Amino acid sequence: MIKSIFSIVLSMVLFFAGSFTVYGRQAEESFKRAYAKIDSELMDAYDNYPKEEQYVYIWYKDLNEDTIDKLTSLNCSITYNEIVEADSKIPSIDYDLKSFDESRIDCLIQKHIDETRQTRQELSRKIDEYSSARRAIARELYFKMNKNNEEDCNLSQEETVYTSRYSPVTIARLTFNRAIEITKSDNVLSVEYRGNDEKADESLYGVFATDISIVHSTYGLTGEGINVGMTETEVVGSHTELSSANITNLATRIDNSNEHPTNVARIIVGSNGVAPNCHLFSIAHSTHEEEIESLITEGVYVINMSAGYQSRNSGDYYDSREKWTDHIASQHHVLLVKSSGNNGNNLIVTSPGLAYNVLTVGNYLTNNSNSKDDDSFDTSSRGGNGGQSGCAKPDIIAPGEEAFGSGTSYAAPFVTGTIALMFEYKAILKLFPALTKAVLTASCERKFTESIYNGLTPNEGAGAFNAKRAIQVLAQGRYKFGTFYSSDITQQFVVTSSDTKITIGLSWLRINTIASLPHNSNSNVNVGIYANLKLQVFLPNNSSAGSSNITNSSCEMIHFNVSNYGTYTIKITRIDSNSNGVKYGLAWW
Repeated sequence: MIKSIFSIVLSMVLFFAGSFTVYGRQAEESFKRAYAKIDSELMDAYDNYPKEEQYVYIWYKDLNEDTIDKLTSLNCSITYNEIVEADSKIPSIDYDLKSFDESRIDCLIQKHIDETRQTRQELSRKIDEYSSARRAIARELYFKMNKNNEEDCNLSQEETVYTSRYSPVTIARLTFNRAIEITKSDNVLSVEYRGNDEKADESLYGVFATDISIVHSTYGLTGEGINVGMTETEVVGSHTELSSANITNLATRIDNSNEHPTNVARIIVGSNGVAPNCHLFSIAHSTHEEEIESLITEGVYVINMSAGYQSRNSGDYYDSREKWTDHIASQHHVLLVKSSGNNGNNLIVTSPGLAYNVLTVGNYLTNNSNSKDDDSFDTSSRGGNGGQSGCAKPDIIAPGEEAFGSGTSYAAPFVTGTIALMFEYKAILKLFPALTKAVLTASCERKFTESIYNGLTPNEGAGAFNAKRAIQVLAQGRYKFGTFYSSDITQQFVVTSSDTKITIGLSWLRINTIASLPHNSNSNVNVGIYANLKLQVFLPNNSSAGSSNITNSSCEMIHFNVSNYGTYTIKITRIDSNSNGVKYGLAWW
């Protein structure tokens, strides 16, 4: 209906213009520009409900990231480059851990943790100082810019739902006519359908068993000094396993009858949980965007989301909420860990789980046993779909089962807690979410219904990750990170007789800086250039040991059995023809 009205109005404008040919062309171009700024899903919503207001994203021209970085360097005692240099001076373990038995490996890592503790803690403090200064500058610049844009668009207080503090976005409730009016501003790049705030629990329960016990008891890592965020349908309630000293609720309403958020918190920060000494910031009862931005302001680098929004039913599954989440992740160094959703892997991963910079977690079952031998994949775990533009998910799977049930809701916090342990050991990971994903990918050791030798697969991603292996990858310095443009990147590593299997993980960010005018189409509005990277590994004789290239993914993974010893070469090649900078992380085990 709305589309028909638009066509009629446009025809009338052109008809009555008559001999005023120049005016007719100008009017036609004006209508075309306005129409192009409204995405097709929002048009469908207005078409179905022409008189109703719709929740929308209003995207503006973005800030220059270099400007934020330069201002940060003027207002902070340490620079980004100094942080990276300081991290490079912390020595790795100068041994091939695979050549030792488990007890010797544990001793070496524990010694390394003790010897580097003071240096690592000081670097972590500097990273927090730098990140806090950068986020404060970004927060001030974005809020001021967005308020000016709202004034330019004549947005009323009643229309405005939320003014973003960390992205070039205002969330609003608009009628069709108001949406058209707002697109006339040159600073408005697009108006996109958002949907409401009906967030649902992924509420089948779970808790897990991996080699976390070794990370706790032998390596002594407990998440000390790490801030973790959590967004839920409710904030955390009380439980005997939870200490109020380790939890800050950023919302006033606590519903102790809702066990879901409390059980998620038990897994992350409970006395029997994964990171019992981290500090958990819990928030609910707000917009998704305000929740995430509030947690960023509190100084978190990893956020657990064991809840989700309904995804689109068909077509382009990469929705506006996922575009926004990718922007936040790349701009402000934060990793969102998202449960993939339950009720069957033929259903679409819940939003924003198809975002490229999100770590999406599926679920497997421990079958109420401490043995790994009887573990099995949970077929209710969603995965395998990204639509035309969404990222292939899940990234990894985790065990999500305990006395109170099973599900991806409780697989995700297991990963979130493990990331807190990784941050405690290797603080530089806070600024490089792609490296965190790569290390977790390289730690994967097994799958259940799909072959791990096939790399990333539709339902199980890279497979079941192992926390102990993730720490060992970091301890040996078996990783690399930086910015990739267009020239191939190579990394060599030595394979000895102690190696029987090798796993290599690659991850990179999709940097959603906002597109510039004019709008010739609506196909890629607000989405950064996607980099298609190919991962390859070569034997000492230069023959191939494996390759991986998934066209709609931000991760690649290779797993193979060792049959030759010597120096292997990892090669990263850019398949697309672009040369924009891509932040990447590479890890191998």
